[in-house]
Amino acid sequence: METLCNILRSEGGLLDAGELAELLSLHVKTIYKLLRKGYLPGFRIDGAIRIDRREVANWLDARRNLKLA
Repeated sequence: METLCNILRSEGGLLDAGELAELLSLHVKTIYKLLRKGYLPGFRIDGAIRIDRREVANWLDARRNLKLA
């Protein structure tokens, strides 16, 4: 079974905040908050926020082994 990270890497391309929120089962406001704080990689194109799928996969991989305590 393919993981979300593998799917993101294989498809490539850009996501908007709503698409990423749906993929991660988060509220879109949470995505904007993570972007604003610099926790989530993203950039603006003429005012629109876009997130690279491969960068999201790398971001998720880096957080996979974080200790929650």
